[in-house]
Amino acid sequence: MELALSTKLSVNQAEVYKDNNRYVVLIAGRRFGKTTLAGYIMRKWVLQKARGLFAYIAPTWRMARNIFWELFLNLTPKQLIKRVYKNSLELLMINDTVLRLYGAQNYDAIRGEGFDGVILDETKDVPREAWFEVVRPALSDKKGKALIIGTPQGRNDLLYDIYSQPNFTKYHYTTLEGGWVTPEEIEQARNELDERTFKQEYEAEFVDTTGLVYYAFSDANIVDYKWNPSKEIYMTWDFNVGEKPMSCILLQEDGKGNVFAFQEFIHINSNTFYTAKVAADWLKKNGFSNKVFVTGDFSGNKLSSSATRKDYEIILDTLKESGIQGFLKIRPVKSIKARVITLNSYFCNTNGERKLFVTPNCKRLIKDLQQVLWNENGITLDDRNPERTHPSDALSYYTYNFSNIKTIDII
Repeated sequence: MELALSTKLSVNQAEVYKDNNRYVVLIAGRRFGKTTLAGYIMRKWVLQKARGLFAYIAPTWRMARNIFWELFLNLTPKQLIKRVYKNSLELLMINDTVLRLYGAQNYDAIRGEGFDGVILDETKDVPREAWFEVVRPALSDKKGKALIIGTPQGRNDLLYDIYSQPNFTKYHYTTLEGGWVTPEEIEQARNELDERTFKQEYEAEFVDTTGLVYYAFSDANIVDYKWNPSKEIYMTWDFNVGEKPMSCILLQEDGKGNVFAFQEFIHINSNTFYTAKVAADWLKKNGFSNKVFVTGDFSGNKLSSSATRKDYEIILDTLKESGIQGFLKIRPVKSIKARVITLNSYFCNTNGERKLFVTPNCKRLIKDLQQVLWNENGITLDDRNPERTHPSDALSYYTYNFSNIKTIDII
């Protein structure tokens, strides 16, 4: 049994849908429609095989539920589903085939199963062991099928390992080739993102994510700037204690689309109050007479490690005592990558345009930007040197919290 497609797939989606090879890997840019396509393919599989067992696997059980559960139910007529087990994310189809949803982080729960087909999604967060030690062997006795889908995350993850294997039929599409995102939206993303990120997220290229984090920062971003004490400024924070430096950066926009980091306060073995007091005194001494927009690490909205008040309460109160009005804007960070991408796009976008500059006197910030590296996983920062990552983290909160880049929400 196979249902007609109730929603028209794009030409390239349909090509993958019609492929009946045992192992298929789909590499595609964001908003290609990978998961919707996976829903249709899974529907085809479970209706073709009586008394079978199929699995959809996302990085976590919660992600599997949020990404695939409702989507599949909406694609499949109710009369074809015999029973729904919502608590365990399991469906019994009319032909007695079972579909189960799993989280790859708990891959031991999959051991011992034998599948007729598996779809592995969002592979960038799936442990290699989940595929090679558990899922792949679970397909052996039934000669089950596998569809692996994802957007590249460098050459050091599971998706690249699978894409490099000769026994997989391979499909590789850009976001534009998915047919669901307009050329205008793609061009907007090209103008907003740095080149490496655009190639990875929209052109689905395996870009090397090892090495320097802020590769878009160069000597061209180090310029002199005479700040205006009568014009509003931004104060960005990364909170630390002990040998990890408390980091505060002051920035100012020039009204022409550019922003300048013009002063740094980087203190080891410090606390929020001391660094805030030093910064407020510096502003007062230099005749500052406007307002300050305060931003930074969202964790500072919790109780400070150095006081019974929240970090941001300390900062705003300290500014107020110096006669300076402060306004707070913070939000939770989706990922380190999200912050890094926005900052790199300000340093240099795909058109070679630079919008964020650092003055030469911000020596520790410049050194940090020039030296911060990715860990081997390409996801977290190498912070083995306690002085590294913190000044640049502080700077990144400006672009993350005040940027108008919409495309960052897809990362």
